[in-house]
Amino acid sequence: MMKMADMKRKASALSEAVDMPEKGYYPYGIQLSLSDDDIKKLVLDFDDLDIGSDVMIVAKAKVKRLESSESAKSATLQITEMCVHQKEEKENKKPSMKDYLDKSLRK
Repeated sequence: MMKMADMKRKASALSEAVDMPEKGYYPYGIQLSLSDDDIKKLVLDFDDLDIGSDVMIVAKAKVKRLESSESAKSATLQITEMCVHQKEEKENKKPSMKDYLDKSLRK
């Protein structure tokens, strides 16, 4: 199973992000905005969503662009399929990423 990476920026990187439209703790471009149609496709219960709450996202993406220079590398990914889990399982243990993947593949 793949390990999840915390995408929060280090304090030193925050001062370098002045050219970003919205300066913050997470890199520009990893925020998802879902329209009414997207919410319906994902069968999300909008009334159960709360600002600041966590959801688990499982997604499939295509690599659209790769760039490399002596000082940096970048990649552009296009999400092509995804599912969103709103609530944790009603078990005593917190579900793992594998649990979410297994559940998504059964749909």
